[in-house]
Amino acid sequence: QWSGFSFKDLQQIVPPQASAQGVLFHCGDEYKEYLPLKALHQDRVLLVHSMNGEPLSDAHGFPLRLIAPSKYGYKNPKAILEMEYVSEQQAGTWSKIGPYSSDGTILPGTDHPLEYDKEPRRISGGEITDY
Repeated sequence: QWSGFSFKDLQQIVPPQASAQGVLFHCGDEYKEYLPLKALHQDRVLLVHSMNGEPLSDAHGFPLRLIAPSKYGYKNPKAILEMEYVSEQQAGTWSKIGPYSSDGTILPGTDHPLEYDKEPRRISGGEITDY
């Protein structure tokens, strides 16, 4: 069970300049990831500081991690140390290697092989939204 706060709540305390289009997350392991403000304003997006009633462990993203359910895992940075409002889209660490979709949005029914030389392929199925 994740505990934290919404990006919308944080933005009320630390509002961006009018030119801001998104946020660049700087993580403890030098990982960087960018998400547009529109994606961060989605209802289920959460900045998490605790899991199952305990502070996050290092393995789970201490001190802060982002949970964005509609995005692939690489768009959910862990060990966040700094968040920077930016005026234009930037490629994060994994996005430079080879993203699964142009903005990290999960594409239901698409298999993405882990091998770099393999192409994505369509499969039957979709997103699990309830369990």
